[in-house]
Amino acid sequence: MRICVLGAASSPHVLARARAFGERGHQVTLISPTAPEPHEPESSPLTILWPKPHRAGFAGKIGLVLWTAWMLTRQRADVYHAHYAAEVGSWLAWLLRRQPLVVTVMGGDVLFDEQGSLGPLGRWLTRQTVMGARLVTTKSRHLTEVIARIGVPTTRIEEIIWGIDAAVFRFSAEGRASTRRDWNVADDSFLVFSPRMMMPFYNIDLLVEAWAKIADTEPNTLLVLSEYRADPAYRDTLKRRVKELGLERCVRFVPARTPDRMADAYSAADVVVSIPPSDGFPQAVLEAAACGRPVILSDLPRLYDILAPETCALYAGFDPAAIAAAVKKTMKNPSNTRERAEKAREAVLARADFQANVDRVEGRLLALVRTD
Repeated sequence: MRICVLGAASSPHVLARARAFGERGHQVTLISPTAPEPHEPESSPLTILWPKPHRAGFAGKIGLVLWTAWMLTRQRADVYHAHYAAEVGSWLAWLLRRQPLVVTVMGGDVLFDEQGSLGPLGRWLTRQTVMGARLVTTKSRHLTEVIARIGVPTTRIEEIIWGIDAAVFRFSAEGRASTRRDWNVADDSFLVFSPRMMMPFYNIDLLVEAWAKIADTEPNTLLVLSEYRADPAYRDTLKRRVKELGLERCVRFVPARTPDRMADAYSAADVVVSIPPSDGFPQAVLEAAACGRPVILSDLPRLYDILAPETCALYAGFDPAAIAAAVKKTMKNPSNTRERAEKAREAVLARADFQANVDRVEGRLLALVRTD
Protein backbone atom coordinates (compact mmCIF):
# COMPACT_ATOMS: atom_id res chain seq x y z
CA MET A 1 0.00 0.00 0.00
CA ARG A 2 0.91 3.62 -0.48
CA ILE A 3 0.07 5.25 2.84
CA CYS A 4 0.06 8.98 3.46
CA VAL A 5 0.36 9.59 7.19
CA LEU A 6 -0.61 12.97 8.64
CA GLY A 7 0.78 13.85 12.05
CA ALA A 8 3.60 15.47 13.98
CA ALA A 9 7.01 13.97 13.25
CA SER A 10 8.07 15.34 16.65
CA SER A 11 5.74 12.79 18.31
CA PRO A 12 7.47 9.47 19.04
CA HIS A 13 4.08 7.74 18.91
CA VAL A 14 3.23 9.00 15.42
CA LEU A 15 6.71 8.08 14.22
CA ALA A 16 6.55 4.58 15.69
CA ARG A 17 3.20 3.88 14.04
CA ALA A 18 4.25 5.23 10.65
CA ARG A 19 7.58 3.42 10.84
CA ALA A 20 5.86 0.11 11.62
CA PHE A 21 4.06 0.16 8.27
CA GLY A 22 7.24 1.10 6.44
CA GLU A 23 8.99 -1.86 8.04
CA ARG A 24 6.23 -4.10 6.67
CA GLY A 25 7.04 -3.07 3.13
CA HIS A 26 4.41 -0.40 2.60
CA GLN A 27 5.35 2.89 0.96
CA VAL A 28 4.83 5.46 3.73
CA THR A 29 5.02 9.24 3.47
CA LEU A 30 4.56 11.31 6.62
CA ILE A 31 3.38 14.90 6.13
CA SER A 32 4.20 16.74 9.34
CA PRO A 33 3.72 20.31 10.61
CA THR A 34 6.97 19.92 12.57
CA ALA A 35 10.48 18.65 11.91
CA PRO A 36 11.42 15.20 13.23
CA GLU A 37 13.61 14.94 16.29
CA PRO A 38 17.35 14.77 15.54
CA HIS A 39 17.52 11.16 16.74
CA GLU A 40 15.29 9.87 13.91
CA PRO A 41 17.61 7.51 11.97
CA GLU A 42 18.53 8.36 8.40
CA SER A 43 17.70 4.77 7.41
CA SER A 44 14.08 5.20 8.60
CA PRO A 45 11.68 3.23 6.34
CA LEU A 46 9.49 6.23 5.61
CA THR A 47 9.68 9.58 3.87
CA ILE A 48 9.12 12.56 6.16
CA LEU A 49 8.06 15.91 4.70
CA TRP A 50 7.85 19.10 6.75
CA PRO A 51 7.90 22.84 5.95
CA LYS A 52 11.37 24.39 5.75
CA PRO A 53 11.86 26.92 7.15
CA HIS A 54 8.98 26.99 9.61
CA ARG A 55 7.86 30.57 10.22
CA ALA A 56 6.20 31.81 13.41
CA GLY A 57 3.10 33.95 13.81
CA PHE A 58 0.07 34.37 11.56
CA ALA A 59 2.12 34.25 8.39
CA GLY A 60 3.56 30.95 9.52
CA LYS A 61 0.08 29.50 10.10
CA ILE A 62 -1.08 30.54 6.64
CA GLY A 63 2.12 29.18 5.15
CA LEU A 64 1.61 25.85 6.93
CA VAL A 65 -1.94 25.55 5.59
CA LEU A 66 -0.85 26.28 2.03
CA TRP A 67 2.18 24.00 2.21
CA THR A 68 0.16 21.11 3.68
CA ALA A 69 -2.57 21.51 1.06
CA TRP A 70 0.05 21.48 -1.69
CA MET A 71 1.68 18.35 -0.28
CA LEU A 72 -1.65 16.58 -0.02
CA THR A 73 -2.63 17.38 -3.61
CA ARG A 74 0.64 15.86 -4.78
CA GLN A 75 0.06 12.56 -2.97
CA ARG A 76 -1.34 9.58 -4.83
CA ALA A 77 -1.85 7.37 -1.80
CA ASP A 78 -4.06 4.32 -1.44
CA VAL A 79 -5.05 5.45 2.04
CA TYR A 80 -4.66 8.61 4.15
CA HIS A 81 -4.11 8.07 7.88
CA ALA A 82 -4.36 11.08 10.19
CA HIS A 83 -3.02 10.79 13.73
CA TYR A 84 -4.70 13.41 15.93
CA ALA A 85 -7.94 14.79 14.55
CA ALA A 86 -7.50 18.41 15.65
CA GLU A 87 -4.65 19.28 13.33
CA VAL A 88 -4.31 21.16 10.05
CA GLY A 89 -3.26 18.09 8.07
CA SER A 90 -6.27 16.10 9.28
CA TRP A 91 -8.67 18.92 8.51
CA LEU A 92 -7.23 19.44 5.05
CA ALA A 93 -7.41 15.74 4.24
CA TRP A 94 -11.16 15.95 4.85
CA LEU A 95 -11.61 19.27 3.05
CA LEU A 96 -9.66 18.04 0.02
CA ARG A 97 -11.60 14.77 0.00
CA ARG A 98 -8.56 12.56 0.40
CA GLN A 99 -10.13 9.11 0.66
CA PRO A 100 -10.16 6.56 2.10
CA LEU A 101 -9.40 8.62 5.19
CA VAL A 102 -8.59 6.96 8.53
CA VAL A 103 -8.38 9.06 11.69
CA THR A 104 -6.70 7.91 14.89
CA VAL A 105 -7.90 10.04 17.81
CA MET A 106 -5.67 10.37 20.83
CA GLY A 107 -7.76 12.10 23.47
CA GLY A 108 -6.94 15.77 23.66
CA ASP A 109 -8.05 16.26 20.06
CA VAL A 110 -11.68 15.28 20.77
CA LEU A 111 -12.09 15.81 24.53
CA PHE A 112 -13.08 19.40 23.85
CA ASP A 113 -14.55 20.28 27.23
CA GLU A 114 -11.75 18.63 29.21
CA GLN A 115 -8.72 19.74 27.25
CA GLY A 116 -10.24 22.22 24.87
CA SER A 117 -8.06 24.95 23.51
CA LEU A 118 -9.91 24.81 20.18
CA GLY A 119 -12.29 27.57 19.21
CA PRO A 120 -15.66 26.99 17.49
CA LEU A 121 -14.10 26.65 14.03
CA GLY A 122 -11.49 24.15 15.20
CA ARG A 123 -14.11 22.05 16.94
CA TRP A 124 -16.35 22.09 13.87
CA LEU A 125 -13.48 21.06 11.59
CA THR A 126 -12.49 18.27 13.96
CA ARG A 127 -16.04 16.93 14.13
CA GLN A 128 -16.41 17.06 10.35
CA THR A 129 -13.08 15.31 9.90
CA VAL A 130 -13.94 12.33 12.10
CA MET A 131 -17.45 12.13 10.63
CA GLY A 132 -15.96 12.13 7.13
CA ALA A 133 -13.47 9.35 7.85
CA ARG A 134 -14.06 5.81 6.63
CA LEU A 135 -12.55 4.52 9.88
CA VAL A 136 -11.86 6.11 13.26
CA THR A 137 -9.62 4.30 15.74
CA THR A 138 -9.79 5.08 19.45
CA LYS A 139 -7.58 4.14 22.41
CA SER A 140 -10.33 3.40 24.92
CA ARG A 141 -14.02 2.66 25.35
CA HIS A 142 -14.49 6.20 26.66
CA LEU A 143 -13.09 7.70 23.45
CA THR A 144 -15.26 5.33 21.42
CA GLU A 145 -18.30 6.76 23.21
CA VAL A 146 -17.10 10.32 22.57
CA ILE A 147 -16.71 9.65 18.84
CA ALA A 148 -20.12 7.96 18.65
CA ARG A 149 -21.71 11.03 20.30
CA ILE A 150 -20.13 13.22 17.63
CA GLY A 151 -22.12 11.22 15.08
CA VAL A 152 -19.75 8.60 13.69
CA PRO A 153 -21.55 5.25 13.13
CA THR A 154 -20.23 2.52 15.43
CA THR A 155 -19.49 0.38 12.36
CA ARG A 156 -16.78 2.89 11.47
CA ILE A 157 -15.18 2.99 14.93
CA GLU A 158 -12.63 0.48 16.16
CA GLU A 159 -10.95 0.49 19.55
CA ILE A 160 -7.22 0.07 18.94
CA ILE A 161 -4.94 1.07 21.77
CA TRP A 162 -1.77 0.70 19.63
CA GLY A 163 0.21 0.04 22.79
CA ILE A 164 3.86 -0.80 23.38
CA ASP A 165 6.62 -2.95 21.97
CA ALA A 166 7.27 -5.49 24.72
CA ALA A 167 10.75 -6.16 23.35
CA VAL A 168 11.63 -2.52 24.09
CA PHE A 169 9.58 -1.73 27.18
CA ARG A 170 10.69 -4.26 29.77
CA PHE A 171 12.50 -4.02 33.07
CA SER A 172 16.29 -3.77 32.85
CA ALA A 173 18.45 -4.09 35.96
CA GLU A 174 21.38 -2.69 34.00
CA GLY A 175 19.27 0.22 32.77
CA ARG A 176 18.06 0.88 36.31
CA ALA A 177 21.62 1.05 37.64
CA SER A 178 22.97 3.22 34.83
CA THR A 179 20.05 5.66 34.97
CA ARG A 180 20.36 6.04 38.73
CA ARG A 181 24.05 6.81 38.24
CA ASP A 182 23.13 9.42 35.61
CA TRP A 183 20.65 10.99 38.03
CA ASN A 184 22.98 10.63 41.03
CA VAL A 185 20.43 8.52 42.92
CA ALA A 186 21.52 5.98 45.51
CA ASP A 187 20.59 2.34 45.01
CA ASP A 188 18.54 2.28 48.21
CA SER A 189 16.57 5.49 47.55
CA PHE A 190 12.84 5.12 46.88
CA LEU A 191 12.40 6.93 43.55
CA VAL A 192 9.09 8.26 42.21
CA PHE A 193 9.30 9.33 38.56
CA SER A 194 7.07 11.74 36.63
CA PRO A 195 7.57 11.21 32.86
CA ARG A 196 4.78 13.50 31.63
CA MET A 197 5.27 16.88 29.95
CA MET A 198 6.35 19.61 32.33
CA MET A 199 3.32 21.78 31.63
CA PRO A 200 0.58 23.08 33.96
CA PHE A 201 -2.00 20.66 32.50
CA TYR A 202 -0.09 17.69 33.91
CA ASN A 203 -0.31 18.86 37.55
CA ILE A 204 3.39 18.53 38.31
CA ASP A 205 2.92 21.22 40.96
CA LEU A 206 0.63 18.85 42.89
CA LEU A 207 3.47 16.33 43.04
CA VAL A 208 5.76 18.97 44.52
CA GLU A 209 3.14 19.89 47.12
CA ALA A 210 2.61 16.20 47.90
CA TRP A 211 6.34 15.82 48.48
CA ALA A 212 6.19 18.35 51.28
CA LYS A 213 3.92 15.83 53.06
CA ILE A 214 6.27 12.92 52.35
CA ALA A 215 9.80 14.23 52.87
CA ASP A 216 9.66 14.74 56.65
CA THR A 217 8.56 11.20 57.46
CA GLU A 218 10.18 9.41 54.50
CA PRO A 219 13.63 11.02 54.12
CA ASN A 220 14.88 8.30 51.77
CA THR A 221 12.36 9.14 49.06
CA LEU A 222 13.15 11.11 45.92
CA LEU A 223 10.84 12.74 43.37
CA VAL A 224 12.35 12.90 39.87
CA LEU A 225 10.64 15.23 37.38
CA SER A 226 11.35 14.90 33.67
CA GLU A 227 11.75 18.21 31.84
CA TYR A 228 10.12 16.70 28.74
CA ARG A 229 8.74 19.58 26.62
CA ALA A 230 8.98 21.86 29.65
CA ASP A 231 7.14 25.15 29.71
CA PRO A 232 10.01 27.44 30.86
CA ALA A 233 7.81 29.66 33.04
CA TYR A 234 6.15 26.65 34.68
CA ARG A 235 9.51 24.98 35.28
CA ASP A 236 10.78 28.13 36.97
CA THR A 237 7.67 28.24 39.14
CA LEU A 238 8.18 24.63 40.16
CA LYS A 239 11.83 25.21 41.04
CA ARG A 240 10.94 28.26 43.14
CA ARG A 241 8.31 26.26 44.99
CA VAL A 242 10.75 23.41 45.64
CA LYS A 243 13.13 25.95 47.17
CA GLU A 244 10.38 27.59 49.25
CA LEU A 245 9.41 24.20 50.68
CA GLY A 246 13.03 23.25 51.37
CA LEU A 247 12.81 20.20 49.10
CA GLU A 248 15.99 20.69 47.05
CA ARG A 249 17.49 17.53 48.53
CA CYS A 250 14.59 15.26 47.56
CA VAL A 251 13.12 16.74 44.34
CA ARG A 252 15.21 16.52 41.22
CA PHE A 253 14.73 17.91 37.71
CA VAL A 254 16.25 15.76 34.94
CA PRO A 255 16.59 16.31 31.18
CA ALA A 256 14.10 14.64 28.87
CA ARG A 257 15.23 11.31 27.46
CA THR A 258 14.99 10.08 23.90
CA PRO A 259 12.32 7.38 23.34
CA ASP A 260 14.90 4.61 23.06
CA ARG A 261 16.12 5.39 26.61
CA MET A 262 12.74 5.64 28.32
CA ALA A 263 12.59 1.97 29.34
CA ASP A 264 15.74 2.51 31.40
CA ALA A 265 14.18 5.58 33.01
CA TYR A 266 11.08 3.62 34.00
CA SER A 267 13.27 0.78 35.28
CA ALA A 268 15.11 3.25 37.54
CA ALA A 269 11.85 4.19 39.26
CA ASP A 270 10.13 2.45 42.15
CA VAL A 271 6.84 4.13 41.21
CA VAL A 272 5.72 6.08 38.13
CA VAL A 273 3.09 8.79 38.62
CA SER A 274 0.75 10.48 36.14
CA ILE A 275 -2.03 12.81 37.34
CA PRO A 276 -3.39 15.09 34.59
CA PRO A 277 -7.09 15.98 34.86
CA SER A 278 -7.87 14.33 31.54
CA ASP A 279 -6.35 11.58 29.40
CA GLY A 280 -7.30 9.42 26.43
CA PHE A 281 -5.10 6.56 27.57
CA PRO A 282 -1.58 7.71 28.41
CA GLN A 283 1.18 6.02 26.46
CA ALA A 284 3.68 6.70 29.24
CA VAL A 285 1.56 4.68 31.67
CA LEU A 286 1.41 1.71 29.30
CA GLU A 287 5.19 1.89 28.90
CA ALA A 288 5.82 2.09 32.64
CA ALA A 289 3.49 -0.79 33.39
CA ALA A 290 5.13 -2.92 30.68
CA CYS A 291 8.43 -2.30 32.45
CA GLY A 292 6.92 -3.75 35.62
CA ARG A 293 6.71 -0.44 37.46
CA PRO A 294 3.88 0.31 39.91
CA VAL A 295 1.78 3.27 38.77
CA ILE A 296 -0.20 5.98 40.56
CA LEU A 297 -2.75 7.59 38.27
CA SER A 298 -5.41 10.28 38.09
CA ASP A 299 -8.69 8.84 39.27
CA LEU A 300 -10.24 8.70 35.82
CA PRO A 301 -12.69 5.77 35.49
CA ARG A 302 -11.92 5.48 31.76
CA LEU A 303 -8.52 4.01 32.71
CA TYR A 304 -10.09 1.20 34.73
CA ASP A 305 -10.76 -0.89 31.59
CA ILE A 306 -7.13 -1.98 31.44
CA LEU A 307 -5.73 -1.02 34.85
CA ALA A 308 -8.28 -2.03 37.47
CA PRO A 309 -8.20 -0.02 40.71
CA GLU A 310 -6.18 -1.61 43.52
CA THR A 311 -5.64 -4.74 41.41
CA CYS A 312 -3.39 -3.10 38.79
CA ALA A 313 -2.94 0.52 39.86
CA LEU A 314 -3.48 3.03 42.63
CA TYR A 315 -5.66 6.02 41.78
CA ALA A 316 -5.47 9.40 43.50
CA GLY A 317 -7.56 12.55 43.41
CA PHE A 318 -6.16 15.95 42.51
CA ASP A 319 -5.05 16.68 46.02
CA PRO A 320 -1.50 16.63 47.45
CA ALA A 321 -2.63 14.69 50.53
CA ALA A 322 -4.24 11.97 48.38
CA ILE A 323 -1.14 11.69 46.20
CA ALA A 324 1.13 11.54 49.25
CA ALA A 325 -1.05 8.80 50.78
CA ALA A 326 -0.83 6.73 47.58
CA VAL A 327 2.97 7.05 47.49
CA LYS A 328 3.23 6.01 51.16
CA LYS A 329 0.94 3.06 50.50
CA THR A 330 3.28 1.75 47.80
CA MET A 331 6.21 2.06 50.22
CA LYS A 332 4.54 0.46 53.24
CA ASN A 333 3.13 -2.56 51.40
CA PRO A 334 5.94 -3.77 49.11
CA SER A 335 4.47 -7.23 48.48
CA ASN A 336 1.08 -5.76 47.48
CA THR A 337 2.86 -3.19 45.34
CA ARG A 338 4.83 -5.89 43.50
CA GLU A 339 1.66 -7.88 42.90
CA ARG A 340 -0.14 -4.83 41.49
CA ALA A 341 2.78 -4.13 39.17
CA GLU A 342 2.84 -7.72 37.93
CA LYS A 343 -0.90 -7.70 37.24
CA ALA A 344 -0.63 -4.33 35.46
CA ARG A 345 2.13 -5.69 33.24
CA GLU A 346 0.06 -8.76 32.39
CA ALA A 347 -2.96 -6.58 31.56
CA VAL A 348 -0.94 -4.27 29.31
CA LEU A 349 0.77 -7.10 27.44
CA ALA A 350 -2.58 -8.82 26.90
CA ARG A 351 -4.37 -5.74 25.52
CA ALA A 352 -1.70 -3.38 24.30
CA ASP A 353 0.83 -5.38 22.28
CA PHE A 354 2.02 -2.97 19.57
CA GLN A 355 2.66 -5.48 16.79
CA ALA A 356 -0.68 -7.22 17.34
CA ASN A 357 -2.46 -3.88 17.10
CA VAL A 358 -0.51 -2.92 13.96
CA ASP A 359 -1.74 -6.22 12.49
CA ARG A 360 -5.32 -5.16 13.18
CA VAL A 361 -4.85 -1.71 11.67
CA GLU A 362 -3.11 -3.14 8.62
CA GLY A 363 -6.01 -5.52 8.05
CA ARG A 364 -8.54 -2.68 8.21
CA LEU A 365 -6.51 -0.49 5.87
CA LEU A 366 -6.17 -3.28 3.29
CA ALA A 367 -9.93 -3.89 3.48
CA LEU A 368 -10.62 -0.18 2.89
CA VAL A 369 -8.30 -0.11 -0.11
CA ARG A 370 -9.97 -3.17 -1.63
CA THR A 371 -13.48 -1.70 -1.27
CA ASP A 372 -12.71 1.93 -2.15
